[in-house]
Amino acid sequence: MASSSSSLSVIIHGLAYENKNLLHKHVTEALARFPEIHPKVETNTNLLELVVPVDYCNHGKKCRDFVRICPLASYPKDIPPPVRVDCQYGSAITPGHTNIASSGFVVIPYMNKWDEDKSSLVSLISHLQAEFTREPPTFVIDVGVPLSQEQMGLVEIVLDYRLMHLYYGICNLTSEKTSAFFEEVAGRYPKDVADLADYIRTSKGGVKNYINIVAEILGLPPKTRFTVDVGNLHFLP
Repeated sequence: MASSSSSLSVIIHGLAYENKNLLHKHVTEALARFPEIHPKVETNTNLLELVVPVDYCNHGKKCRDFVRICPLASYPKDIPPPVRVDCQYGSAITPGHTNIASSGFVVIPYMNKWDEDKSSLVSLISHLQAEFTREPPTFVIDVGVPLSQEQMGLVEIVLDYRLMHLYYGICNLTSEKTSAFFEEVAGRYPKDVADLADYIRTSKGGVKNYINIVAEILGLPPKTRFTVDVGNLHFLP
């Protein structure tokens, strides 16, 4: 999508915003400050979505994560635009993050104090940089051995539900036992499944059954009393 001011103005004019001029101003300012922002139209809502690279420092190392910022039709009135971390392949949301839910949705202090007369996209992104430097949003999935795409998808399911005791259980396996673990998991499902992680996520009771399989193979409980958002497994799809 072209990011020139004139092209952006034409695009925003066709979208469902109450204050198109102010949105155009804020997006243009954000593009000037952060030129790698990629604006696009979300066809389901007829609203703008901004894919934003957020640079920050983690123990002196330069890092980058991506967020999606979706200004609502009433922007900048009422509430701040929803922000969601877009995890890259091989990474996951930092467990127990102060400001980020396991789904990736972000609520930083700046957003709680959103002021339609003073707040802007530039200041929102700047505050995201500061908060991510204070507490990195993601971590690299590392179980000690290289993972195939299918294996990575299986580990991501465990992490999506914050079952960290199972993740650490996988991490603590030797390389030989890690291979045997994934072979055992795959052996519990039909051989003709093309995408096992997707099959698990979309099958009725698939995630619950998968978590039970992982726990059984590792010799661990499927949940622990310290896993606060997993008080029982009834919520699992």
